[in-house]
Amino acid sequence: SGGSAGGGGAWRVRYVGVMLDPTSVDALAAAVPPRHPNVTGQQHLTLFFEPAAAELAAALPLLGTLCTLRVEAEASDSRGQAVTVALATPELADSLGAITAGGSGRRDSPHITLSTADGVEACYSN
Repeated sequence: SGGSAGGGGAWRVRYVGVMLDPTSVDALAAAVPPRHPNVTGQQHLTLFFEPAAAELAAALPLLGTLCTLRVEAEASDSRGQAVTVALATPELADSLGAITAGGSGRRDSPHITLSTADGVEACYSN
């Protein structure tokens, strides 16, 4: 997202991620109930925020690829709650590993934010 459709501004990608389907969102909510009053909807896993050109070029062929995520652990404190996840689809994990090889460090702790306390934004989990 970004730029403008008719104003001549350049479009740019802000996020590359995995979007959860409604069945997955429901399953995650049932498996890990929210601990805070603000439920984020747990609808995505951000892989890259403002990806570099090389990251975007490598990720584009993966657009629309179905994958499986594996919840590895839950983390929470008085401000937020998240689950750490791993890509359980080998082809996608391998492709993304190739994209991030070289130390960008952008996937150090892939997670899905589940809930936050009042006044806390979902990005707190980052």
